[in-house]
Amino acid sequence: SNNELEKCPKDKASFIILVKKIINSNPVDYYAQMSVAAEIRRPYYEKYKEMFLLCQILYVYFSSKNIWNFDFKSELLSIVSEQEFKVIYEKILNNLEDMFIVSTTAVNFAVLCNRLFNFEIGLEEKLVEFGAKKLEEKIKTLPLTIQLYFITHVIIADTEFYFNRNISTGKYIETLKTIEGLVLSEYDNLSLDVKLEVLYCFKIVKLDTKLRERIYLEAIKSLSTKGTYIIDKYNLAKKVADQKDKISQAEHRNILFVMNYFY
Repeated sequence: SNNELEKCPKDKASFIILVKKIINSNPVDYYAQMSVAAEIRRPYYEKYKEMFLLCQILYVYFSSKNIWNFDFKSELLSIVSEQEFKVIYEKILNNLEDMFIVSTTAVNFAVLCNRLFNFEIGLEEKLVEFGAKKLEEKIKTLPLTIQLYFITHVIIADTEFYFNRNISTGKYIETLKTIEGLVLSEYDNLSLDVKLEVLYCFKIVKLDTKLRERIYLEAIKSLSTKGTYIIDKYNLAKKVADQKDKISQAEHRNILFVMNYFY
C-alpha cells in the first residue's frame, strides 16, 4: 500500500527525515493499537517504550534495503548510535519473560537489531527454544495467540519480513510441529490471523502441515458481506466481526492468505 511504501524511503534525505520523525514521536502511537491482552501487556509496553520507536526505525531501514536495495546504515547511525540500540537490546534480552509477554515487537526488534549489528550468534535458536519451553508450561494467563506470535515472529523477522527466504530452517521444525498440534487442539479459539501466520511459517521452512486445507476452507467461508476480502467469522474473533468488517482492519490476514495460497 502507499502507506507502507512511505515507510521505505528511496533517498538519504527522506530516510533521515522519517527516522527523525519516528524518534520524536510518542511510543504510545505504536503500541496503543495492540489490543490483544492489552491490560496484561501495557505495563511492559511502558517499561520498553523506547524499543517500539527503535523497532519502527529498524523496519524502515530493512524495508529500504530490501525493496530498493539502498543501505542507509551510516545515515541511521548519524541519528541513533549503535550503543543506544545495544542498551535497549540488552535490556529486553536480559528479561526474556517480559519479552514473551510483549511478544511481536520485542521479537522483531531483537532479531532485526541483531541482524544489523551482530551482537550475538544463535539468537533465533535461543528465542525459539525459550518460546517452546513457555508453550509447554500451558500458561492460562496469557492468550495462546500472543505465545504463538512470539515464535512466528522469530521466523518472520529472520526472513527480514519475508524478503530473505534463504535462511537456515532446521532450528524451527520441531517447534512448528508442536505448534501444529496446539493449533489443531485450540483451533476454534484462535484468530484467523494467527492461524494464517503459523501456516506461512510452515511454508517458509518448507514443511507440510495438516493445517493447510482446514485454514483454507475457513478462509474462503470468511468473506466479508461485501464479498471482496476475508474477515474473522468462525472463532473467538467472531464476537467483534461486525466492527472488523473493514478492509483497513483486514489487511494482515488477507495478505497472509494470498502469500500462503497464491505466492
